[in-house]
Amino acid sequence: MKPMIITSSCSYCIQRILCVQFSILDYLHLSKYCRHLLFHIFVANPSKVPFLSKYRWHDTSIYKNS
Repeated sequence: MKPMIITSSCSYCIQRILCVQFSILDYLHLSKYCRHLLFHIFVANPSKVPFLSKYRWHDTSIYKNS
């Protein structure tokens, strides 16, 4: 993995994401499901981005009462 560089330049960060040049820092406290989701959202090919309903923790019942 390439190390993430903290920067104030939004365009630089966006370019890194678009080129799939990012990593999640180890000291961030994220669940394994969250990490998995992030790695599958930020992919070079948009057709490879998964639907949210694929993830077992996704709860659609909150939308039924709206």
